[in-house]
Amino acid sequence: PLLGRAASGGVVGAALFVAEGRRAVAGAALGSSAAVAAAFAGERLRALLSEKGGLPDPVVALAEDAVVLLVGYRSLGDVH
Repeated sequence: PLLGRAASGGVVGAALFVAEGRRAVAGAALGSSAAVAAAFAGERLRALLSEKGGLPDPVVALAEDAVVLLVGYRSLGDVH
């Protein structure tokens, strides 16, 4: 799963950079790094909310997915 996130982040980062006339390699590196960092941060936050907050894991998972979709949608709104 983590390798898949890194790969998809790299592809998206490269595509966004190329769309802006920038180097694909830089976008791929930034995108894959961001995807891996977000995966670790999300896992930790999810564990904290489930354990300390008493929220059921499926509820936290749905909230996490909603945040990811919202951030992605807003981020792509600036791409032409």
